[in-house]
Formats: sequence, structure tokens, C-alpha cells
Amino acid sequence: MLWGGYDARSAFWWAAGGTIFFAVSIEIGDGLSPYGFSGYDLAFNMAGLGFAMAQTEFPFLRNFTFKWSYVPADGYRWPPHFTDHYDAHTYWLAVNVHNLLPEGWRGYWPECVQFAVGYGVDDHQTKREAVLGIDINLDAFHVANRDVGLLQETMSLIHLPSPAVKFTEEKQPRWYVLHWN
Repeated sequence: MLWGGYDARSAFWWAAGGTIFFAVSIEIGDGLSPYGFSGYDLAFNMAGLGFAMAQTEFPFLRNFTFKWSYVPADGYRWPPHFTDHYDAHTYWLAVNVHNLLPEGWRGYWPECVQFAVGYGVDDHQTKREAVLGIDINLDAFHVANRDVGLLQETMSLIHLPSPAVKFTEEKQPRWYVLHWN
């Protein structure tokens, strides 16, 4: 919206309105399908939108970023069937530790290294998983080109493979040098 010439306030509200429209239309579609309407899904979608809006108004909240990783066990296919592989999803909250440290301590923590907490499911959605790991902060790598910056911002929404430990119900913790999913 900003690239299209809208002012920041108009872009903010158009983006919020588009997100609300999309989330509500998906839930209405689910309500007319065998999946059924989910008030929880809609509430969490609205909470995510609220958090994004709050990040715009309160810069401190930009130190917390939601990310996603998706690696299906049977490999990637086209077209993707995201809803067929819930076990392949992990949802992350990355924390920018560097920015949260006192000014004098920031030199000891690399700007590109974040802490991340992930949530997913395993065993055909019957077991919950928690993941603690490292995340790469791509925003730490400053680029001047706007197009490269857009690609960087988009890639910043994806949790890249990195060291982690996974805790799954009824299983021993598993350590990963590079956790894919």
C-alpha cells in the first residue's frame, strides 16, 4: 500500500481491513464445509492482527516476531496442501535478545541471533510439541535496495533451520544441530 502511494495511516487501515475480510471469509467458508466454523480460529486470527497493529503503534513489541516453518514428511508438492500436513507446521515466536539487552551488554550478543519458542503437533495431530531454539534475525543484515529489502522482510517470517531442542508428549527430548521442523 505504501509503494502504491497511500499514506501510512491509510495503508495501516486498508491492511487491517483486508486481513479481517480474509479471516472472516475463511471462517465463513469453513462454516459451510465439513470443517465447521471455529470461533477459536477467528479469535486467534484477530489476536494476531491486533498484535501486528500494536507493533506498528508500540515499537518495543517489534522485538517479538511470529514465524512459521513447514516441512512435510513426504516432501514438497505443487500445489501445496498445507491443511493435509498439520504435523509439518511449527509456529514460532522469535525474541530479539540483542535489542532487549541493556546498551552496555549488546556487544556480547550478536544482532543476528534470536531466541525462539515453537509450537507444533506430532503423530497425526495427537501429540503436542514445544521447541526451544535459535533463530536468525535477517533484519540485522541491512540492505539499501528496496526490492531486496522486501524479499528480506518476507523471508523474516520464515524460521530458518537452526539449533533446537524439541519436547514432544510421551517422547524423550530431541536435540537438533539444524532443526528443519
